[in-house]
Amino acid sequence: MRVVVVVLLAAVVAAAGVVAVMSGGDDSATSSSADPTVDVVACDALPGRPVDEVLEGGSCLGDDGRIVVLVWTERTCSDGRVVVWADQGWGFRADVWQPHGRPDGQLVPPDDVLAACQG
Repeated sequence: MRVVVVVLLAAVVAAAGVVAVMSGGDDSATSSSADPTVDVVACDALPGRPVDEVLEGGSCLGDDGRIVVLVWTERTCSDGRVVVWADQGWGFRADVWQPHGRPDGQLVPPDDVLAACQG
């Protein structure tokens, strides 16, 4: 079974940059040209986005306004597709991100998907 867990260092660096910009300082000091170019979307706005775009972003903005770094697991399925999931949702690569909806509350794809994607 092949399970890959990926943490995007770039997201951590981007989060540190956003924190540095947000911590600001005295506005009367020399003007800063720092303009964050990282577009962090709200975590609840991830469903419906392409999975590869969600993973490339590597982070989202939580309800409390803090940046959430996505840590995900992926498995190759028997049909060749790759399923990916994180605490914020799941999906197949080259498809769209979906919210978790399991009745048991687990933050993994549905059982039929997991059964077909043993690695």
